[in-house]
Amino acid sequence: MSTISLTREKIKCQKMKKELVRIDENKVNLEVNSLNALIPQIELLRQQAQAVLSSTPTSLSGEQEVHQHLTLSDYPNASAITASELMGVKDEYSTYLANLKGLGSLEDYELNDEGKVSVKASKVAQIREEYSLYLSGEKLEAYKGLQKVCDELNKVNKVLPSPIAHRLIQVDYNGKPRPNLAQILSQTL
Repeated sequence: MSTISLTREKIKCQKMKKELVRIDENKVNLEVNSLNALIPQIELLRQQAQAVLSSTPTSLSGEQEVHQHLTLSDYPNASAITASELMGVKDEYSTYLANLKGLGSLEDYELNDEGKVSVKASKVAQIREEYSLYLSGEKLEAYKGLQKVCDELNKVNKVLPSPIAHRLIQVDYNGKPRPNLAQILSQTL
């Protein structure tokens, strides 16, 4: 194959319109719910940071603020655990640290306008995109044609006592569909 025909194929593929045909909402909901399941633990972390700081942290984890709060100007070389002991918040700081280490990455979370922890909208959009199916070219045309057939079968199902319209079609040896008269006559409509 020559370079010119390869270039033409690339241009043809670029011109094909991709169209969204399905989003697997079950998988999207499963992943988003999995992320939402960590929110109570992050909220608890923020409460623990508040216990150390004596004020609500402005960041998601409060890690930077807790670190700054436990930096003593009189004792710059004192460890955070020593500083927390001198400030009388050693137990609160230890609990906070244990929870912080257990959480892992918080990059998929943010504080919303109300100051509550939520999953980032960009993460939800990324998950939706991951479980989206796009078609183009001949596959898209076949899908659209089959969708019309399904719509018509659904119309027929509405007039039948049970949804069996798909069984009222037969395909002959040439692959051509046609009404299955034997099935139609045997049905009580």
